[in-house]
Amino acid sequence: MPRGSLVVAILLAAAAAQAAPPPEPAVAAPCPAKTFRFEPPEGWQVEAVPGLPAGREGCSLTLMLDEENVAGLMRIDAHAEPLPYPVGEDPAQTIFERYRTALVAQGDFEVEREPSWRNDALAVAAGSTIDRATMRAYRARRLDPAIALELAFATLHAPGSYYTVTVLTPIQTEQPEVWEVNQSALRRVLNSFVAAPVD
Repeated sequence: MPRGSLVVAILLAAAAAQAAPPPEPAVAAPCPAKTFRFEPPEGWQVEAVPGLPAGREGCSLTLMLDEENVAGLMRIDAHAEPLPYPVGEDPAQTIFERYRTALVAQGDFEVEREPSWRNDALAVAAGSTIDRATMRAYRARRLDPAIALELAFATLHAPGSYYTVTVLTPIQTEQPEVWEVNQSALRRVLNSFVAAPVD
């Protein structure tokens, strides 16, 4: 899986999700984030996402299979605004649709609209201020070269803000070892994820 195309794709898709008022940058490494903390999975490269609009900060995580090929991509984004829960609507699906639209618009990917599985009562770290968390997985495909993928999309809601965590991985049936490594990394991030209060 060529790194450049996938990294650009996941960064552009996340950047197209919603923006709002800025948190102050914190001085920390390798991914400074004022509005959240997490334990990086072992072996993953972690970087701050530059150039985000006001009210956003994010971290990009990459797992390399070798010097040229990506085994998994993860992206964490903070949005300094509350996630709306209007009657009759699914805000997690709305946020996902924004992400999906940006990803598909690049012309390199197909992503199904309906999840292959979902968890609407996702467990989060003890002591976290997250009060609602959901995760859905969607079948996806890179078009050239043709690679079957899975896109996991978690939405975490806290008072005054929300967060998205996405993972793009080869599907379980084709690369089970890589898929399990990526799922384990996602569990580590979600189980350690703590949202900081928004002033």
